[in-house]
Amino acid sequence: MTGATMPDSQKPSVLAVIGNHDFSSAADDLKARLRQHYETRLIDSGSPQPPKTADILLPNWFYTGLWNEAVNLAIQKNAAWLMFVASDVQIDDTALLARCAEESLGDESVGIYTPSLSRSSRASFDSCYCRETGGVRECYLAEGFFFFARTELLAGFHPMNRDVHKYGWGIDFFSCYQAYRAGYKVVADDRVCIYHPAAVHTIDRKAALAECGELIKDQAVRRFLERVRELVLIGRGRESAANANP
Repeated sequence: MTGATMPDSQKPSVLAVIGNHDFSSAADDLKARLRQHYETRLIDSGSPQPPKTADILLPNWFYTGLWNEAVNLAIQKNAAWLMFVASDVQIDDTALLARCAEESLGDESVGIYTPSLSRSSRASFDSCYCRETGGVRECYLAEGFFFFARTELLAGFHPMNRDVHKYGWGIDFFSCYQAYRAGYKVVADDRVCIYHPAAVHTIDRKAALAECGELIKDQAVRRFLERVRELVLIGRGRESAANANP
């Protein structure tokens, strides 16, 4: 169960942004549901048939273009938090999500918040899968297809160069690195679970991996990821990630 609801005047401001490419019907539905809880914008990136309720139409600039525009909107709106969600993500209960997120967004120690992922979801980070703790836990890394992040964190390295980071691989772990660098933590919430389906579009995987390589050329980023690997992948997740701070 979640705690008492904050008065509206005390709630941190959130801009929800849906990024879409070729899931237009799902994007329209998700916007209708999220706008019940947040100011919501829908950005389309070069879909053959854009969503009917799209607010911004971009060429197909892939994830990085969507991310850049989402952060830009959050900065323009002076939103304390940006919620970014890819349009293929499935959220069963947006009201539960909003109630649960509210608690962590009011926690001054949290820089990035994510609901947990169903075990059948496609994901890069094992720490995001639901562990059925019934609460919020530190997860160190959050997926790029869904997150709440403090706008000030993302603004610090926005915009990302689309010529270097076409597909946007690595922006997720780089965001988390920046959160810990600023003294925040990254958390997942096992009270609310979302689903991310298998990929239906292909990309140049070699080029995408090279984008990650550009980001980990920074030795501080590499040390952070090595420390997180110890904590998460080797099973030392009980330990705080404080020592992972760059």
